[in-house]
Amino acid sequence: MIDMRIKHVLAALVVSAVAIVGIVGAGCLGNGDTGAKTVYWLEVSPVNQKAQLIAGNIDGGIAWEPYASDAQLSGSASIYKWSDEIWPDHPCCVVAVDQDYLADNEELVLRVLKTHMVATDWITETIQDPEGANYTMLLEMGAKFSARNETVVASSLNHMVLEYEITNLFLQYLRTVTETYIDLGIIDNQTIEDRGYSNVTDFVDNYVDSSLLDEATGIEPSDTILNPDDPVRLGYLVGDLHHFARLAASNDTIWGEDGKNLYEIYGVATATAEGGPYANGGYEMDAFTAGYVDVGYLGNPPAILKHLNGGTNTLIIAQANSVGSAIFVDPSITTLDDFDGKTIATPGPSSIQHLIFLDYFKENGFKVVAK
Repeated sequence: MIDMRIKHVLAALVVSAVAIVGIVGAGCLGNGDTGAKTVYWLEVSPVNQKAQLIAGNIDGGIAWEPYASDAQLSGSASIYKWSDEIWPDHPCCVVAVDQDYLADNEELVLRVLKTHMVATDWITETIQDPEGANYTMLLEMGAKFSARNETVVASSLNHMVLEYEITNLFLQYLRTVTETYIDLGIIDNQTIEDRGYSNVTDFVDNYVDSSLLDEATGIEPSDTILNPDDPVRLGYLVGDLHHFARLAASNDTIWGEDGKNLYEIYGVATATAEGGPYANGGYEMDAFTAGYVDVGYLGNPPAILKHLNGGTNTLIIAQANSVGSAIFVDPSITTLDDFDGKTIATPGPSSIQHLIFLDYFKENGFKVVAK
């Protein structure tokens, strides 16, 4: 049942991928049906979607947190569907590393990965005690980073799952993504072979390396910064609370070590990658390609597409989160039929949010058209 659901959902992603590789232009991105109902999409970064809705340029958006909660709590929009209502337990963001960087700096990558694990566990534990001082600090740092208030941050934490383990469901999803691309001609077997993989299973088994999580478990704090003059360049998205682990790890007041952040406690100097934070994962993968990013937080779809079709030399080494996005709309939209003729903003075709948008409306009989 799970496999069939993923297979079905990802057929929509392939339609999106067509636009990425330039096979089609800005025409219909749906299933080609000519039914009466049409919904339009427009690429708008989540940070700007609420403003575009208020200005009347769009009728809604689909965005990651905190932007969905912010639109709702501001009174500007209502939530039509949370992403896990459309695609239960769907994976979202991952931690990726440049493979050449990993080959030359494995100890540093393991230490960065350990901070991701420790920070994720700290956040998960902190959320369980909303009356505690740590929870107050968590909300404060999230509000500062996202430029949203603490009520919005608290709502965001209730709608996303922060995690790092590589699960069987996640691996199954990646295999199905790749197989669907092959079925529809977006990726061919020769491309997989050219990238050094014998087949889809070999690709997933090698593109996702869960062994580094096991190795990072044994990493201990260090009194010595291993790279004081050459910081690890971190990629992440604008205000994206799906990347809360990086944010918490970068904080220098919550870890009780004389003003050290968690990276420093584990012996690592870090810096925001050139051009970052990025508007979406596609831009971040381009930054990986340009040599600007060593380790990055981003969605798994752009990581797959840019690695196979674009040749970006990355490796997925952990999850960052699952679920935690929503379709929000002008309050006048209350039923599915109300979407007919309306324009919904998405972060762009390489995002998981765009995938969910396409799947939902295609399955409900809409023609989906780029505006």
